[in-house]
Amino acid sequence: MVDLALEDLGRLEVATVSRKAQKLSETSAAVSVLTAEDIRRSGARSVPEALREVPGVSVAQIGAGRWAVGVRGYAGRFSNKLLVLIDGRSVYSPLFSGVFWEALDVMLEDVERIEVVRGPGASLWGANAVNGVINIVTRKATASRGGLLSMRLDSQGHPAVAVRQGVELGGAGALRVFAKGNELAESRSASGESGVDGNRGWLAGFRMDSAGSGTNAWMVQGNTYRRSNRENLQTSAQAGLPLLLHLGAELEGSSLVGRHTWGLAGGEASLQGYVDTQRIEAINYGTGEVRTADLDFQHRLAPMGAHELMWGLGSRFVQTEIHLSTPVLVVSPSGRKFNVASAFVQDEITLQPRVWKLTLGGRFEHSTMSRLEPQPNARLMWTPTDADSVWANWSRAARTPSVGEIDTQTFAGLQQTGNPRMPVVAMVSRPGPNWAPRAERLDALELGYRRGFGNGSFEAVLFHHDYTHLTSISLDPGGVVLPGVAGLVPVVMLPLQYLNRGNVGERTQHRPGAGARPAGDGEPAPAGQLHADGHPGWPQHRPGYPGLGRGPGGGVTSLLGKPARTAQSGARSRVGSDGAQGGRYRSGACAGLHQRGSALRLASQPVFRACGGRVEPFRPAPPGTRVGLRSLATRLSAPARICPGPVAFLRAIP
Repeated sequence: MVDLALEDLGRLEVATVSRKAQKLSETSAAVSVLTAEDIRRSGARSVPEALREVPGVSVAQIGAGRWAVGVRGYAGRFSNKLLVLIDGRSVYSPLFSGVFWEALDVMLEDVERIEVVRGPGASLWGANAVNGVINIVTRKATASRGGLLSMRLDSQGHPAVAVRQGVELGGAGALRVFAKGNELAESRSASGESGVDGNRGWLAGFRMDSAGSGTNAWMVQGNTYRRSNRENLQTSAQAGLPLLLHLGAELEGSSLVGRHTWGLAGGEASLQGYVDTQRIEAINYGTGEVRTADLDFQHRLAPMGAHELMWGLGSRFVQTEIHLSTPVLVVSPSGRKFNVASAFVQDEITLQPRVWKLTLGGRFEHSTMSRLEPQPNARLMWTPTDADSVWANWSRAARTPSVGEIDTQTFAGLQQTGNPRMPVVAMVSRPGPNWAPRAERLDALELGYRRGFGNGSFEAVLFHHDYTHLTSISLDPGGVVLPGVAGLVPVVMLPLQYLNRGNVGERTQHRPGAGARPAGDGEPAPAGQLHADGHPGWPQHRPGYPGLGRGPGGGVTSLLGKPARTAQSGARSRVGSDGAQGGRYRSGACAGLHQRGSALRLASQPVFRACGGRVEPFRPAPPGTRVGLRSLATRLSAPARICPGPVAFLRAIP
């Protein structure tokens, strides 16, 4: 929002918060808008690069074209609690719950704005809009007449070319066609060595808009893309020995979107539908494909006194197919079909014109992959002056488990035990027997303040997030399976230890008379907790994950007496101790200042958990801390000393 006068800032509109065009100064949410001019001035070459300018958004480049993007601290290559939209079309993949940013190669010259909502948006946009929503809004074809040619070379001579042509369609409207191709240079290490992470691909598409506007308009757009990338994955999963995996992926997909807006019953109605296909081929490992058909209707009624009511219905059909050619992964069933049905309603109540406004609403969504999830929302906004606004809100959001979490069995690696009679155990992650998957849930509280001034704005937000029913893993209480056959190694008999996936706080019955003791939700967490998920940075605790538990009769915990490395590069890890309660809380603050010619932002996102009846801040463990799965408490002392604390950054952009 650089170079915007106060009156321009007040007129700047955003649609993601309320599913309607609304002045930024009137939105009761932590929202930032990157305009086309902001993107041009930033010099960004991709959407993730542009998002670096948004306070509260964590962006890290982890390879050529590969990114880790997150909101409010949870940044990873696949941030499963961040919903990303392009013109209202979701690009969030149900295969693994995340976004392939390298495949999201839109033409930035045709982006009108990028709206970023920090905090839950599920009451209007549905499941997976947990920590935030990013909506990329492209220009209408009627606003991009004429031609455009863009060419670029990077420092290593790799080209990027984009071409676009706008065509008038007489009184019917306008058509825009475009194509883009680029090749990204391989990354280099500090010593100058080139990484094996090349990235190249192309994108082509069109958009057609009617000449009408407001309550009588239509739009059709489509695109297709293909990208190839490579990477080396360094891991030490094989009995603690370094292992370099060469991964190559082919990403391709296409989509077709149509939207019609018209007047209805004195208000405005819109109907949007799209079909989308995504295909991922991991060379030498297998392929995955997702086909989606979505239909969404919403109706905003004419104001009735102090009330402005909006309601809508949605239906989505998803078909997935996964075909594997490696023993590392087993998927059963290989194909799935599931439906998502939803309905939402929202009422904006003007308590006092231009001063107090109350927004009440909610969304009911049912997925055949999970169950019915109500996602309510309540917002109160106070605008004492034209320049100042204060808001408070409470909301609930849910994340639906992915196909990969529900259907895959994964060979996690070999674990040394230190027992000469049984030196190695093969670890296999799988869905817990009789696990009835349910969505992860977030209850969020937020307090925010926004002030506009002569040539910019200031925003400060306090939030508290309470996560429940998080998906995690625990040791199979049945202990080691003798004998077993492990994948990725010669077909020999090895003892197997299963890691069962399930929801925290949900009791999973493994067999009659035996069950996994839940952690979180106020119950004591089991000893020897450990959890890791993909994250390209320093280790960080994730509240509420029970991790690896201790099974009855000892199980594998009596075998793994030798310390095992718990925090690998590219992972977040959580460890706990006997008697510590599994926490699930995340609190923090974010402030951003946008001013002419510069941007200054400050974010602090500490994490807390309940430990022995008291709340203590997490403090970091040294990188590479080695712990044993049998008794973390004796090796790492007090739990308050093994947790990372506040993460803060201050960045000035000249």
